[in-house]
Amino acid sequence: MKLYLLRHGIAVDVGEEGVACDADRMLSAKGRKRTGKVVAGLARLGCQPERIVSSPLVRAAQTAQLAAEHLAPERGVSLCEGLAPGAPLAPLLAWLEKQTENALMLVGHMPDLADLAAVLLVRGAGPAMTFKKAGVCCLSFPDRVRAGEGCLEWLIQPKLLRLC
Repeated sequence: MKLYLLRHGIAVDVGEEGVACDADRMLSAKGRKRTGKVVAGLARLGCQPERIVSSPLVRAAQTAQLAAEHLAPERGVSLCEGLAPGAPLAPLLAWLEKQTENALMLVGHMPDLADLAAVLLVRGAGPAMTFKKAGVCCLSFPDRVRAGEGCLEWLIQPKLLRLC
């Protein structure tokens, strides 16, 4: 299985554009433009998740929708509370172990995505990497997703993907 971890794009701050709380922060115009270029770059590189699963926060859900427009996952986009900022990893890991797709994309937040990557790669010992906004990595597994069994295929920061 391939597991793509995508951090949400650049979002407006609380207080801007009428946003009253963190959960409602939407992608900024710059964030939409840059994230669109990132996912277009992923498409050109052959990234083909069967499904995209996103944090329920607005900026992540918008990032997932942009990704879906370019990557056309056959099983679409769904939301998962386990990808919300600060959600415990154990239920997410248990859920991931049950997934049967050949390729799955998760859209979430820092530091949660880095913590997830650390657990999947080395059973966790602190964040394994840093994701810039709209940064993405690909982990592969011999079969299903299991803690400590992941292999980092690649980590690409958004500036490089926008150039693709």
